[in-house]
Amino acid sequence: MIAEAIEKIRGRIVEACSRVGRNPNTVTLMAVTKGRSIKEIQEAISCGVTEIGESRVQEAVKKYEFFESSESDLHWHLVGH
Repeated sequence: MIAEAIEKIRGRIVEACSRVGRNPNTVTLMAVTKGRSIKEIQEAISCGVTEIGESRVQEAVKKYEFFESSESDLHWHLVGH
């Protein structure tokens, strides 16, 4: 389910960029993980997502600690603050 959603979003990014003459490689896809499980985040990562956003500090800390040693390419962001 997550993989299909990411592919759909990437397709929409390509379409939008095509309409305005922008290179889709200049757009960064960030997965906001509020309320999402570790398993769901792992699925997003397996689809190439490297930008992770979280709006709850308590959730961000737990998730960051889980992934910090195994997923060094991730970039974490607090969103909505």
